[in-house]
Amino acid sequence: MPNGRKEFNHYAPDFVYKYVKVSGMTIADLKEAAVAIHAELEELRD
Repeated sequence: MPNGRKEFNHYAPDFVYKYVKVSGMTIADLKEAAVAIHAELEELRD
């Protein structure tokens, strides 16, 4: 579930991020998620 102010947690001129609590996530799970998101962003850049 989203946490914080409404749906998004911070706005700055260059970015908006979302904060979501994930119980039970391991460091390996976090690394896997970061790699997947990085790959998606790289595809968007191309």
